Amino acid sequence: MLQLVNPKAWAVALIVSASYVDVAAPRKSLAILVGLFALMNISSISVWAISGSALKRYLARGRRIAVFNPSMAILLLVSMIPVLMVPS
Repeated sequence: MLQLVNPKAWAVALIVSASYVDVAAPRKSLAILVGLFALMNISSISVWAISGSALKRYLARGRRIAVFNPSMAILLLVSMIPVLMVPS
């Protein structure tokens, strides 16, 4: 639902529809594009949901979450290094 306010999603939708919708048969080609986008969306969301569920079960055992959270915090801080290195 939040894709409705995502400017990148709007840009992709406009570019794809302008590039790939057949002028001779716009309904058919648009229906195919909508179907492809829906298929990609459902498969992506399913992978994220299954992965998140598996990760939740994995991290629930022992001290794994106690190692995971600081590790992610460190990786987040390290990911900022390239941003901070850009000359202004």
